[in-house]
Amino acid sequence: NHPRNYPSFAHWSPPVMTTHSDGYTMWREGGMATEGVEIVAENGWTGALLDEISGSASTGMVVVGEVTFNDNTQSQTFDSIRMTPTHPYLSAITMIVPSPDWFTGFHDFNAINADTQTWYSQFSMTTYPYDAGTEEGDDYSGDNSATDPQEPVMRFDVNTVPNTGVFLNDSEDDVLPVAMWTCTIVEEPEPIDIGNIGGICFSGSSLVEVKGKGIISIDQLNVGDEVRVGPDSFDHVFGFGHKTHSGKFSYLEIKTTENSNSLKISKSH
Repeated sequence: NHPRNYPSFAHWSPPVMTTHSDGYTMWREGGMATEGVEIVAENGWTGALLDEISGSASTGMVVVGEVTFNDNTQSQTFDSIRMTPTHPYLSAITMIVPSPDWFTGFHDFNAINADTQTWYSQFSMTTYPYDAGTEEGDDYSGDNSATDPQEPVMRFDVNTVPNTGVFLNDSEDDVLPVAMWTCTIVEEPEPIDIGNIGGICFSGSSLVEVKGKGIISIDQLNVGDEVRVGPDSFDHVFGFGHKTHSGKFSYLEIKTTENSNSLKISKSH
């Protein structure tokens, strides 16, 4: 897709991918590259970035891929990475080698579907070339002078590509994606046929106590919430085995003369 000045020995540096909460940002368009991101974008070295990741209280698991030469292979498979409700975001980066400070990747992708509050079973992202704003250069070459002062991270488009026209398509009216990332959830629970059970586990109107939110109904519960499970303990909601917002289901409702609240019990519970 990007034949203009593209060298035969071009390759990707070892990609770095990490899970994290919303308290961490690896990089973002319009932001300033950290030292770790700068070193990845200019040299492909991952050590400083890995130190930044491990030094953050908001990051989870991290995986590092392999150098990939495009004349040999067009893809690679990463080791599995564990995601949790406290670290539902993914960010990744890999250098376009050789280049001044060009890279691709993605940042702050939330793997939890906001509509269903469940993990996406699979997702794919196409990503574009970016300039880290730390080194001068307009072609596939390194060892250029530093950008002084440092500039924000910038995505290349038809208006921002260097005057050499790198990354432009043949008609010179677009910059196409340079990579695709695909993630698939493994060991998914078996789907439950709601029609064959005698009621959902709990009614949506049932009440739970959530840390930081107080008493709420179960239909307002989200993945990542901490629910009281004992007199002095809370536990995270890791997911919903089955969840529906519609349908008719049977419950046994118990009320007492001393309390206006009721207890709804399903056939399965």
